[in-house]
Amino acid sequence: MHILCEQELLLYNMSMVSKAVSSKSTLPILEYVLLISDEKGLRMKGYDLQLGIETKDIECIQLEKGVIALKAKMFSDIIRKFPKGILEIIVKEKNITVIKNKKSKFEIIGQSSEDFPVIPSVEKKETLTLNSLNLKSMIKQTLFAVAQSESRPALTGENFDIKNKVLSVVAVDGYRIALAKTEISNEKEFNIIIPSRTLDEVSKIINDDENIDIHFTDSHILFNTSECKIISNLIEGDFIKYEQMFTDDYTTKITIDRLELLSALERTMLISNDGKRNPVKFKIDEEQLVITSNTERGNCYEQLNIELEGDNLEIAFNPKYVVDAIKSVEEDKITMFYTTALSPCIIKGVKANKQKYLILPLRITE
Repeated sequence: MHILCEQELLLYNMSMVSKAVSSKSTLPILEYVLLISDEKGLRMKGYDLQLGIETKDIECIQLEKGVIALKAKMFSDIIRKFPKGILEIIVKEKNITVIKNKKSKFEIIGQSSEDFPVIPSVEKKETLTLNSLNLKSMIKQTLFAVAQSESRPALTGENFDIKNKVLSVVAVDGYRIALAKTEISNEKEFNIIIPSRTLDEVSKIINDDENIDIHFTDSHILFNTSECKIISNLIEGDFIKYEQMFTDDYTTKITIDRLELLSALERTMLISNDGKRNPVKFKIDEEQLVITSNTERGNCYEQLNIELEGDNLEIAFNPKYVVDAIKSVEEDKITMFYTTALSPCIIKGVKANKQKYLILPLRITE
């Protein structure tokens, strides 16, 4: 291989594929990135057996075609330390790889491309097209509620569920549910579980305001963007039946300014540093919501104006769960629905129904 390429282009594309490179693995080759120079152009690949990223054609001058696997971190660090300008990469015998410009030169040892695992191909039978801004928004509005424990693998990912031309993106961690919806043109219904890590990386990589073609099979998913292809395993198993959790029944409904509630809770969290052991208490009484927290660190009292429909109520929450939810609602005012002090609270915007959040309360202790 012998190529000439801009340092900035190499570094930009390395930043994408590095997201699919393993930092610690029993298979050393998973810590490498594959450079391919062939009739299709110059491309890079990273694959850790769960997530694979392949760049589109990188602009360069190809003097000699070839393939080499290079230690990703070392290669990235070297490229980063070069100044802007043209870099020359030459692969010689025994996989010795030269990286140089007019004044500096590195020689590093690569590995044969034969040892690099093959990224699965995804047949383009089932396709979903989403605007990147919409996809990013839905991921941001739900990803925080994905389960961190591996005890229930299906909950470590997000459920992409299409019914009646509506895509629902759902995350559940056992204490809360985050749901974001968007209308789509797809007629066919499907239900898949995408790993949270995959969606996190996708949201970081994709550009703003482009259409993303998403293809999937029973076991893999492909995000085809303008600059790269992102391939990931899907999670097997059945997702929780979330629809029945969002009941329309309530005995108490409040409408409140979202930012005022957010500010009050963030101040309260300065005292309630452990939301599970030190929940915040909501006292709903006529036209006001009183939020209190009493811990070994001190006490906090907040009073907010509300519009109340139904009964007065006292209930307690982990404040972080409420903050995560209301941060994600895209309206100035939110509604909160309650039935009892031990039943889930449902939060959504006043006008739209595109995001909904369910939070389990904590038992009030004196």
